[in-house]
Amino acid sequence: MNKRCRNAALLLGLAVLPSARAADLTEVFQLAYANDPTYAAAQADNRATRELRPQAFAQLLPRVDLTADTARHDDHRSSDQPPAFRGEPKDNYNRRGYNLSLLQPVFRLDRWITLSQAKSQIASSDADLEAAFQDLIVRTAEAYFDVLRAEDQVVFAKTTRKAFKQQLNQAEQRFEVGLIAITDVEEAKAGFDIAHTRVIEADNALATSKEELRTITGEYIERLKTMGDQMPLVRPDPDDIAQWTETALTQNRSVAAARYATETSQKEIRRVRAAGHLPTLDLRAQHDYRTQNRSTTFGSRNKTHDNIVGLEFSLPLFQGGGVLSRTREARENYQQTLDALEAERRRAQADARSNFLNVVDSISRVQSLRQQMISTQKAQEAIEAGFQVGTRTSVNVLDAQAATNESVRDFKDARYGYALSALRLKQAAGTLSPEDVAKVNEWLVEE
Repeated sequence: MNKRCRNAALLLGLAVLPSARAADLTEVFQLAYANDPTYAAAQADNRATRELRPQAFAQLLPRVDLTADTARHDDHRSSDQPPAFRGEPKDNYNRRGYNLSLLQPVFRLDRWITLSQAKSQIASSDADLEAAFQDLIVRTAEAYFDVLRAEDQVVFAKTTRKAFKQQLNQAEQRFEVGLIAITDVEEAKAGFDIAHTRVIEADNALATSKEELRTITGEYIERLKTMGDQMPLVRPDPDDIAQWTETALTQNRSVAAARYATETSQKEIRRVRAAGHLPTLDLRAQHDYRTQNRSTTFGSRNKTHDNIVGLEFSLPLFQGGGVLSRTREARENYQQTLDALEAERRRAQADARSNFLNVVDSISRVQSLRQQMISTQKAQEAIEAGFQVGTRTSVNVLDAQAATNESVRDFKDARYGYALSALRLKQAAGTLSPEDVAKVNEWLVEE
């Protein structure tokens, strides 16, 4: 696990949800960090990649092999010669032995290049793991605020249904005393039925958003803290889109992973050439032991010991054009990684710029919607007062209530958007950390 992820584990502590109060973003992220299968798969992939270095280093160390064998040999012979000239009628013996060999590479440039490749592959995997960690932060925050959005929509839908229910009751009462026609009642009932359908849809959307959160955390969370009224609206620091773009090009973790991948591919070209054209030199030491016990008339036992030490030289001369083909393949793979690197750079640049603009735009949007919410609330109060004195109708009151509810919902949604844009901006720049989760968490309160 890289340093940043270790710091995250220390910062977050144990993934334990409160039992009596609403969970906040930090507590939800604790569960996600411990239980998210996508991030767990990234960790396993990183651990597997780290084994490439000891595997490559092992190819440079001595190799020791031991083989042993034993066999029983039975040889029965018959002859039509006189007995005096037949010799031994059988030749039976046991044969045993072992061979101990040591092979030490002396010059194998391709294996040294493989070791260098392992280092860049591990560096690329570490960058991918950090990118997965930052992605986990953003995915958790998105799922968290999606639940809050869905809850706001349920409140909006139920409030609207309540208003239509009041209008329907009023219409029925006025119809009973003959003040309106039955068509007005039917229109009010149709509006109520539509509002009731919206409540059902909102409840279903809320259940779906909670399921999405559960796929990350592994647990159902009944209550979440919501955004408080004292959320600060701060422009990005530094307040310069060019600096954020430059930071993204140098520190974005996906860009870093792609950069290390190009290094690995470039080294692969050298490795293929070295393996196909350069000579190899190995030191070999070998000890061979054999024993043989014969069960003839006179009997015999033979033992042999062979000790061999020498150098083995190998020079590839011609492989049917395979080396040239593999070299061309390695070059094309290197070009592919260069193109992938450029794609990641452009994506990081676009994400940094778009999220910077989103943060700035979200500030203006939140401020505007806050004023709109205040205005609609005041307008609703005025219309309700006019309805009491007979200058406004129930339809006017209903419309004012709907406008107020919509402005409240949009205001909350804009604040969620601001928080997510701030996190995505740092993700694009490659600087997103658990400290940013803790900062957003300070804006949450228990409703």
